[in-house]
Amino acid sequence: MQNYTQDFSQRKKMNNLDKQYQQLLQDIIDYGVEKKDRTGTGTKSLFGYTVRHNMKDGFPLLSTKKILS
Repeated sequence: MQNYTQDFSQRKKMNNLDKQYQQLLQDIIDYGVEKKDRTGTGTKSLFGYTVRHNMKDGFPLLSTKKILS
């Protein structure tokens, strides 16, 4: 049985889609525009960012959370 206590990024080498997703998150943090919302928590957004993926390579499950398979 795999050891799920290890960090996900250490167990699996990131593929290109994972790298694009992580870069998107970093760009939102670094360059995103802060917007207010009705809840008062606010959000950050980045207009026009594109992530490309060939669906022949499988359906992407994008998450920063640990996924058990």
